[in-house]
Amino acid sequence: QPKALDVNSVIQDIARLFLDTGFSSGKVQIVPQTEDQPRSAICDRNALTQILMNLVKNSIEAMPDGGLVQIVNNGHVRQDDKTFLKIAITDTGPGLPQTIVDNLFRPVNSTKGESHRGLGLSIVHDLVGKSNGRIDCSSSSKGTSFEILLPVGDPGRFSKTASHIDSSPDERSL
Repeated sequence: QPKALDVNSVIQDIARLFLDTGFSSGKVQIVPQTEDQPRSAICDRNALTQILMNLVKNSIEAMPDGGLVQIVNNGHVRQDDKTFLKIAITDTGPGLPQTIVDNLFRPVNSTKGESHRGLGLSIVHDLVGKSNGRIDCSSSSKGTSFEILLPVGDPGRFSKTASHIDSSPDERSL
């Protein structure tokens, strides 16, 4: 059974990881924004870590001359009668051509060089899908934004600071 995860701690950890390792060489500012938002979504911690790492890494690589990457917890949203926690990864890079956006989540031949296989976004898409979530991308000449929706179940069962679901005695016996 997947458990609820403290999404804010994962966002903070990813930002700290990229800053501490110097991956962006100081040219790219990485800003996590998690304050005053619900913290819990039903997702595997390793899956969310891999999703965010791939997306932030792609954003940094898209801005060799520098820029801004924001990892934002946008709180709860309702879609198709379900509640999701919305995370946005937004950069100020040059954007993606529409032909690339149209095929974004399919494996492709990478244009980044031999060390890249062109599988990152298809893996991200699969991990979001396995989490019963959704992912979408929008891009313009002012940057690219990935929006991830992760299920939260019944929002009444979550506290703002809890990193697990509180089950009633009846649910535990099922």
